[in-house]
Amino acid sequence: MFPQRFPQRFPQRSHRLFHTIPPDRLRLLFTWQPTDPGSLEYRDSLIVHCLAALGLRRAEVAGLRASSFELQAGNPWISFIGKGYRVRSVPIPDWLMSRFSAYWGQMHLSDRDLPAIRRCRHTDSRAGLPLCVSTIDMVCKKRTAQLLGHPVRCHVLRHSCATAWIKGGADLRTVQLLLGHRSLSTTACYLHPGPQALVSAIDQLAGAPTALLFHISSSA
Repeated sequence: MFPQRFPQRFPQRSHRLFHTIPPDRLRLLFTWQPTDPGSLEYRDSLIVHCLAALGLRRAEVAGLRASSFELQAGNPWISFIGKGYRVRSVPIPDWLMSRFSAYWGQMHLSDRDLPAIRRCRHTDSRAGLPLCVSTIDMVCKKRTAQLLGHPVRCHVLRHSCATAWIKGGADLRTVQLLLGHRSLSTTACYLHPGPQALVSAIDQLAGAPTALLFHISSSA
């Protein structure tokens, strides 16, 4: 007899993949705003803020150009090629746009096809070279260790950003567009409902009616 065939089983994703930083801790990263646009600390803050405030992937940060930044209906946006070679547009807050402008002004950036975030200082011979993902990884872990007390990976910041958007009231379709997901089911992985959220959902819809339906009168 032939051995019985069993359906192939795939390992479940580890829960560590969805580790997130609480929104209040995430906001600590936004308060880190170095004042010298010519310093590497200033450059590193732009990298961390693109990851934590915009939910960009590390490769997307590396691929940003000055020409990626534009105004749409009077508001600053970033348009770039995301995962799967799909064009994506993300709004950028005014405070972060101002910091980019100061960074470019200090470098006297005139060619809009050059990297939006340079590899080194503007006086370095490698200044015009784009960032590599390994550099972004290193910067992310180093700076988050200094600010949060422990190193955080780039994708954890992306997860944390998406979770904060959802907790703030953004619907899944909006978060899907911001993150550049092809499928809504991928975006749904960023939902992290706790027990109290489940209880509240039941109570909000059916809590009071259920109590009345199952109440037994003492006179019965």
